[in-house]
Amino acid sequence: MSRQDNGHDFLIRESIIQNAAELFARFGPTKTTMADIAKCVQMSPANIYNFFDSKNEIMEAVGQKIFSGVSEKIRVEIKKRQDYFDRLSVLFIFIHRFIQKNITPSEDVMRLQLVEGLKDWEYAKNFEIFVLNQTTEILMAAVAETDDRLMRCQADARIILDCLSFGVVYSNMFRNIEPKEHEARLVQQLDLVRDALRVRGYRI
Repeated sequence: MSRQDNGHDFLIRESIIQNAAELFARFGPTKTTMADIAKCVQMSPANIYNFFDSKNEIMEAVGQKIFSGVSEKIRVEIKKRQDYFDRLSVLFIFIHRFIQKNITPSEDVMRLQLVEGLKDWEYAKNFEIFVLNQTTEILMAAVAETDDRLMRCQADARIILDCLSFGVVYSNMFRNIEPKEHEARLVQQLDLVRDALRVRGYRI
């Protein structure tokens, strides 16, 4: 669909995204309709389609906006830490706390898509790549330089993400556990990750 690229249209698109994000957070993406979004921005549903082809396209835009904000906050927090393990911990603890704070209705999957990297959402793939890259950078700084350092760190970053994704960082299995207990389990997992990395020669 051809759309004019001007400041007015940009503001309208941003308003649609912002209002949709609020509706998704309150009711969940599945229960939110295009008519609901149109009502919030005070335009007709038909007019919404001048800016977005579908609700899925709006969901993608909302997800990308959330991803951009979260990733920037994570970068800032990592830069505050000097210790490599602290950097690794703050990366996953920040994600964990974000999930706990931004739980959407249980029958909805958008919250999990943001963090689990489901392959049919571009922002989810971007977020997964971001976490892998941040983890790889931390590992690169914490190990001696060798010819295969990059490949080794990328592989280890993938293993760390897979292990923590299967456990208490992302898993819906732990939703009913008290937040403090949930985070304590994450810290225990991170301690095991640190031990394994030390065995592999990382200064962490």
